[in-house]
Amino acid sequence: MNDKINDFFLEDNKNNLKLVENPDKEIIEKVKNWRLLRWDELPNFEIYNDQLLSIVLSQVSPFLSEKDISPSMINNYVKQNLLPKPVKKRYSREHIALLTAISFVKQVFTMEEVGKGIKLYLDGKEFKEAYDSFCNIMENQIRRVFLGEEISYKEESVYLTEAIRSISGSLYVKGYLRRMYEEE
Repeated sequence: MNDKINDFFLEDNKNNLKLVENPDKEIIEKVKNWRLLRWDELPNFEIYNDQLLSIVLSQVSPFLSEKDISPSMINNYVKQNLLPKPVKKRYSREHIALLTAISFVKQVFTMEEVGKGIKLYLDGKEFKEAYDSFCNIMENQIRRVFLGEEISYKEESVYLTEAIRSISGSLYVKGYLRRMYEEE
């Protein structure tokens, strides 16, 4: 096991830390093909809890699983005012977008920090624009961390980009450790 850990290291590339590892081809293909649905692609009708979970799980896969998102977690997010209350037990695309973002962001930040971060990021922005921007940055940072791809354009929010970079790094390390323990 120590040899596996020694093979996993951080490399400084022009003052940008990035994770270096040789993930298997299956993971590389999943990451290359991974894409979050944009606002206009999300269902524009009300859905039930199980449909919400299914859509969000498909969004966050292959990085997160059913143990990372559950009906009780959704209820807690509503109680904590991270998600709006469902109307007659039905959820909208705003719920899908927020739950997708929360699922990723909570991997690194406390729920209090998640709530403050979402409010700060949404302040003065149209929800659609903010969510689509989150998707772009998330995809770019995942590809940067997992595949070593360089990002050629300037992100709109340095704070959000750095937060998502740390989330991507956390997902990478957790995935690596999960694979390492599965091999034992």
